[in-house]
Amino acid sequence: MKLVVQEKLMRVEKWGCRIGWSTGKSNLLLGYDVEGFGYDNSGYKLNNMKSKKYSEVYKKGDILRSCIDLDDNHTISFFKNGTFLGYAFVIPNKLLPNAFYPHFVCKNVKAQINFGGTSSIPLYILYL
Repeated sequence: MKLVVQEKLMRVEKWGCRIGWSTGKSNLLLGYDVEGFGYDNSGYKLNNMKSKKYSEVYKKGDILRSCIDLDDNHTISFFKNGTFLGYAFVIPNKLLPNAFYPHFVCKNVKAQINFGGTSSIPLYILYL
């Protein structure tokens, strides 16, 4: 199964945003445990309370896409404005039997989300 989540940033204030994937057992603060994999607005990828620079920051007007591949490579990757940012995570084998869910954590962000329906809007749209 391959899923894609996309966000469009619209307005910037004091805000924070983290997108990614997690299992149902994950901490609600994405990236705080081994079962949550996130990419935050400062350009860092996060997992198990460890962060590493991954890409440049994202800001107002950027369109982000979060992808998970549970079939072939067992990876999580992100796109910014249509550009592939590279594979952020390889999912550990012990987590593969779990269901994964799109995960979105925000502060001062309003989101409109489409998970692949027939609407013409992207999968995640952020209005900051």
